[in-house]
Amino acid sequence: MGRGRKGASSQQAASLLASDNDSSNPFGGFSSGFSAGRQKADKGKRKSGGFSTGEVADAEVAFCLRKLSKRDPVTKLKALEELKQVFQQKSSSELRDVIDGWTYHYNLTCMSNDKKVRAALYPCFAVLLKKAKKHFGGQSIKRLFKNWFIHTRDPASNVAAGAKRCLDVVCTGRKGSRAKLLARCKGVFLKGLAKNLDHTPTTLSDMKTTTKDQALERYDRVLSSSLAALDAFLRELNDDEGDDGDDGEGDEANEANEEEEEEEDRDDDTKKNDDKKKRKKKEEEMKRSKKGAEDQERVEKTGKKTVSFERAKSSMLTHDELGDLLGKRISALWSSKRVLVRRSLYGLMRGIALRVPSYLAQNPKVVKLVLGAFNRDREGSNQPAIWSMVLRVLKQCPESFKVLKSPEKGFLGPCLSAVRQIPSQNPHVARQVFAFMKPLVSNLLKARELSAALGAPSSEATCLRVLDSIWDGMGARKMAKTPGGHTITSGNQVYLGLLECYFTCARFLIGHPSWRDQEATDKIAAQVCGQRCRDGLRLQPPSSS
Repeated sequence: MGRGRKGASSQQAASLLASDNDSSNPFGGFSSGFSAGRQKADKGKRKSGGFSTGEVADAEVAFCLRKLSKRDPVTKLKALEELKQVFQQKSSSELRDVIDGWTYHYNLTCMSNDKKVRAALYPCFAVLLKKAKKHFGGQSIKRLFKNWFIHTRDPASNVAAGAKRCLDVVCTGRKGSRAKLLARCKGVFLKGLAKNLDHTPTTLSDMKTTTKDQALERYDRVLSSSLAALDAFLRELNDDEGDDGDDGEGDEANEANEEEEEEEDRDDDTKKNDDKKKRKKKEEEMKRSKKGAEDQERVEKTGKKTVSFERAKSSMLTHDELGDLLGKRISALWSSKRVLVRRSLYGLMRGIALRVPSYLAQNPKVVKLVLGAFNRDREGSNQPAIWSMVLRVLKQCPESFKVLKSPEKGFLGPCLSAVRQIPSQNPHVARQVFAFMKPLVSNLLKARELSAALGAPSSEATCLRVLDSIWDGMGARKMAKTPGGHTITSGNQVYLGLLECYFTCARFLIGHPSWRDQEATDKIAAQVCGQRCRDGLRLQPPSSS
């Protein structure tokens, strides 16, 4: 680097986080190809400070890594392409001594704001993993893991896809190897996340070489990805199946639709469905029995117990670990002015409610923040995430409203206000929010204690307030006319979506087995089949008042 040349801001950011990935605990015993012999080398490197230099004896690799340390993104991209070609030409034993240098420069480069540079890391990394997998020691994996796993939730889809592919390379082999990897790296991962959450835009970047906008961009990406990665880590380690499935967003809407379909099926052909369920249950039992016999046979042949997935589950995240990580930091995250950070936080809270509800039970202040999210966050793009979080908390923790002094002011009032505000959002967001209306009325219908706390005569009466709010939203969004009649504009799509949402929720409620209030049934019937039906067909709904 020339005289007077300032270091790259991404390198400065990475150096601030470099100690996050260190750990004194040996990785040991990972069964996917990492050798025990390499662990001894790790210990020697750590004691001699070899992990902090990034020096490599191989001249070709060293030249590429020096180019990778330059500030210019184009130079970094060329260096990564050249490095991939060098890795392809080297043998496994030759690549053994470049792993420490790659680990060092990877942690520097992954902080780059250029998504092309971050994405280019992983084709190169994948080649190194495939050719030298058996030489990766536990400490090298741990030093890589935090930033590596965070990149699986990078806002840039090609970066996230590359990081996931490299994880798949590591975790090929026996079932449960991925959960075992996560369990072994849990300590260093949580420690690194804690330091990430403590950063500010100015401490995460070198402000001598970084503009304010660049620092905010890096802060948004690192914090939002960190929270999303914690949600993914929690899902993979605490879910029953232990695989990296769908993110689960929007499950609340799907569950309400499935509930309605189950009711229809029960009415139409109960016997047929029951027989089908019995056959399916019997097939699953046969599969479990067969698998158990195969496992037992394997134990008898080898004389060893198989490494089961349940064994890896012994290290799942607990509410105490979440409490230590989030602690007082949760208040700062809720009040963050960064839209992406808040959105990732809502996804994390949804995951916690689903997988570690005891955390919410022990933190009533967090429950208040969750239920009051409609009051705090008016950002339209965050509304689907808020709805998903709130409905999941209501489903998993049905008595959560008891922490509120006034459920009307703390939850239902802001919730209904958000329903009425749907027309002010863009059509894409509005369509996402429509899907949560049926789960909302479904949850409110079952939450009879909540209705009592609200002072409502019944849960059915509370649900009628939701229908009225949907209708009020329609009144705020009239159908736009043109000289040739109505046209399907984006605004009219929102109106028609609200109209469909209103009648769908009304139909769902009066057909629900928990619906008991005949007076409320008569009121809905009069409204739906009477004035509101005529007004809706005329596409000119008045206010519900």
